[in-house]
Amino acid sequence: MIKFNKIKTSIQRVLFVSRSIDNNQDQELREKEENERMVREATEACLKAIVEHLAEFISNPKNKDAKFEDWIEEVHPENVATTKKKGRKIDPRFYFKRSDHRMIWNMLAHNRQRESLIVHPRTMQMLRESLNQSVSNQLSDEDLASLRQLNLDS
Repeated sequence: MIKFNKIKTSIQRVLFVSRSIDNNQDQELREKEENERMVREATEACLKAIVEHLAEFISNPKNKDAKFEDWIEEVHPENVATTKKKGRKIDPRFYFKRSDHRMIWNMLAHNRQRESLIVHPRTMQMLRESLNQSVSNQLSDEDLASLRQLNLDS
């Protein structure tokens, strides 16, 4: 009888732990689903804001011939650098194939029958060159000369 009680107690402990694990897993799953829902809603809200901003931007008569870069400069000025050498420089991520901004812009340009305003994605090589140029624009001529000298000597 004592052995039976010990076995029974052990089984009850195992079942308790098993239920606790199941409850924890259920809770984690609910939290994960909630987090995914919140991310989806935030993404949808951001996309809606982008579309609304673009619609407002192009409805302004002064922007009727505006380019993608003009809009990006207005909607995300923090992603635009202006240099004396090269002028305006847009963050290369806006030219990625899956860039929401680029795809929304292109859809609107197509709908407006303004095919000349379509922005094509940049290749990785183009993006690398753009990044290198961006870094170069931030360095002084003296710094660039020093870097070139280092490359020649190696």
